[in-house]
Amino acid sequence: VQRTEMSGAAIALEIRRMNVSQKMRLATRAGRLERQILLRDNSPQVLMSLLANPRIDETEVRDLVRSPHAASGVLQQVAKDRRWSSNYEVRLSLVRNPKTPTPLAQRLLPSLRKNDLQTLAKSPNVREAIKGAALRLYLGKI
Repeated sequence: VQRTEMSGAAIALEIRRMNVSQKMRLATRAGRLERQILLRDNSPQVLMSLLANPRIDETEVRDLVRSPHAASGVLQQVAKDRRWSSNYEVRLSLVRNPKTPTPLAQRLLPSLRKNDLQTLAKSPNVREAIKGAALRLYLGKI
């Protein structure tokens, strides 16, 4: 059976049965549907392999950064790659993700818009260090 003839559920089931190294191999060459399934994988190695896929787009990277499954190493890799860190939504999502290392999130704060800094400073879901830094930057931009 060709992959194109398989339903999304069948592909998801096939991927779920794979071991980590098989998923990593698939991630580097996966099509859109397979990438959508792999984005929800808990394995940092699989997520890192997805980032190496030349067809992954900004929307998928933003979804990855927003994911609770993304490990700090994956988030650091996204931040290091200029392709992704130049995207405003990706930077904002990195700052908002509690797994992003605090120094990295603080380094990204100055590149955020005033209204986003204000929102971050008030948000109950953001770490105190980030809230304080966002508030200082916001007050400096008024």
